[in-house]
Amino acid sequence: MQVGHLEIPTLIVALIERDAWPTTGSRTEISAESVRAFAPDEPLEILYMDKPPFHTVADEILDGKGLTHEQYAINEIEPLLVVPIGFFGFGSDTVLALDYQGRREPSVIRLQWRLPTQPNTWLNVAASFEEFWHSVLQQPYAFEGNK
Repeated sequence: MQVGHLEIPTLIVALIERDAWPTTGSRTEISAESVRAFAPDEPLEILYMDKPPFHTVADEILDGKGLTHEQYAINEIEPLLVVPIGFFGFGSDTVLALDYQGRREPSVIRLQWRLPTQPNTWLNVAASFEEFWHSVLQQPYAFEGNK
């Protein structure tokens, strides 16, 4: 699975193929405890994983349906190399994303909302999606044969 030339991590593809990631109109909810572990400043304490097809921040900006340049803190990212994969609850504009800047295997970052008093900023969450899924969220392996 790809978004443009960006290869989606194998674990995400495997989760989708095994129906452990949403593939219809639903979203997968991650527990408040897991969210507090890596995003203690998120007031809703909830994370929804987006369903495919995924797209880049640049696509969202071009569609005019996403956030503004300032809200996305695009001075800190390359919009063509950042793929949102989740968000922190309905009514929240903060996102969780794969960051391909300078790497083939993406890291996981999140947008920290600080407007209007300060600029928004991107924070590192995990060096890879696999680390995020297993270590940060402490989710079990979704299938046999995975590392």
